Amino acid sequence: MSRMQTLAKHCAAALLVSAAIPSYALEGTIEFAGALIFFNDTLKISNLDGFTITPVGFRNDDFPVPTGSTGEVKDISLATPGRVNVPGFLTFNAAPFARFDLTGIQAGIFDSSACGAIAAAGQTCTPAGSAVNFVNVPFGPTTLGSTMTFSVTGYMTDTRDGSRTPYAGHFAAVFPLEYQGFLGRPDAGGATFSAVFAQPVPEPASWLLMAGGLAVLGRYSRKRLSKAPA
Repeated sequence: MSRMQTLAKHCAAALLVSAAIPSYALEGTIEFAGALIFFNDTLKISNLDGFTITPVGFRNDDFPVPTGSTGEVKDISLATPGRVNVPGFLTFNAAPFARFDLTGIQAGIFDSSACGAIAAAGQTCTPAGSAVNFVNVPFGPTTLGSTMTFSVTGYMTDTRDGSRTPYAGHFAAVFPLEYQGFLGRPDAGGATFSAVFAQPVPEPASWLLMAGGLAVLGRYSRKRLSKAPA
């Protein structure tokens, strides 16, 4: 057998082996919701009791994450946006082979000029140099609440074959208090949150469109979560 014939035989064998190995690239959109603790002075968040997959879930047969299943989010500091390396930032109890590896935290889109202003509806605030976007919103007939959003980027990784798919995620939380009432205080407060992760990676500003749906979360956040020490 000639050298070329031997090489062709080995190449054909390699192609047959590779064809027998399934590809598990993760695709689709996933939504989940839960509760978090926000540390006011350090801009750190801690996931409280994990999260629950909400009705959308992954539209991909290779990613069996059913509605109502749960997962975990690792703690993260939002004080300094930029490149990070947090493997397994998201994990899914119903799909232990899948995880979201966090590689970037996007900078906030507002400025800090109204962060210390007298509270009023419609005010916006991004604490200087941070990744957090606050908006004061009506929370009741005579009271104010606030929404907090931040965005991240990274890869949805399938450990079955090591495939990595670029994803972006957006978190949105509702507080039953205007942001001036808790920013900078040496304590922490609870909030409900929702999140959407999708690909391809969208522009940061497009995630703000989701903020209009935050009113749905308001009814769940009227009961404050217990305060926690910083």
